[in-house]
Amino acid sequence: MKVAFSTWKKRVSPVFDVSGEICLLDIEPGGKINKVYKTLPRGLDRCIWLAREDVDVLVCGAISNHLQTRLEWMKIRVFPFITGDIEQVIKAWTGDSFKIENFAMPGCCCRFGNSVKNNKEVTDMRGRNQGQGGGGKGQGAGQCRNPRAGGVQGARFSGSAGVCTCPKCGHQSPHERGVPCMNMKCPQCGEIMRGRV
Repeated sequence: MKVAFSTWKKRVSPVFDVSGEICLLDIEPGGKINKVYKTLPRGLDRCIWLAREDVDVLVCGAISNHLQTRLEWMKIRVFPFITGDIEQVIKAWTGDSFKIENFAMPGCCCRFGNSVKNNKEVTDMRGRNQGQGGGGKGQGAGQCRNPRAGGVQGARFSGSAGVCTCPKCGHQSPHERGVPCMNMKCPQCGEIMRGRV
């Protein structure tokens, strides 16, 4: 599994769209970790660059909707609105102690439900990519919302959209009011669903 951490001055870069550096972790099935820092190109080319580097997961700070959507379309799993010292974030990730709420940006209401409390989302993803021989890249992502700023595409994750979409096979199901799409599984392939505005 390849994980990319957007970096700036030894911290997670606050805005992925303008960050200039990536820390790439290549986590091999046996547990060996190779780490290298690389320079990112500008604009949408950075999405193509990440795909060419065979990145499975991007951990970053704030990210614009169009870049996140493009990355998800390329099957790169995005963990947005993360902050903190880059070495601490990497240590938590590789040590199986990564919890989203511990590294969430201030003012960001991450709606991950029980997957945050139990760290299930990250654990399941590691199992698919390591224990099962790299079973493909991630399943799309949600975004956080800052209520003071009027919300940043929070509807995609909070489940307020009218349709839940499977990022793997494309199946769509009507959204059940009060039930986040991330709590639903695709009836066709079993993948976790996500909201779509």
